[in-house]
Amino acid sequence: MKWRSVQRTTWNRHAVKILRKLLTGLEAARANGKIATPDLSQLASVMTSHKVCGVCIHQGYSNMANVLEAVHSTGVHLTQAPNAEFALAVH
Repeated sequence: MKWRSVQRTTWNRHAVKILRKLLTGLEAARANGKIATPDLSQLASVMTSHKVCGVCIHQGYSNMANVLEAVHSTGVHLTQAPNAEFALAVH
């Protein structure tokens, strides 16, 4: 499935790693019935050099088509910024 037919899609692996770590910590806190207070310092370091826009999708997994539809419906792929980088984390 190709959503960005004109612009090249560049993935920011460093941001992906940070998001994945944050999600893991948030889920662990939730599973233990605690209120999460995540350490956002690593994300803040990314934000000093990048403009960050985010979308959170909280849904259970039923099938890949539903996940793809949820991501597609955000419209994040429609950005026209020439130097846009993307990061995606799932937990």
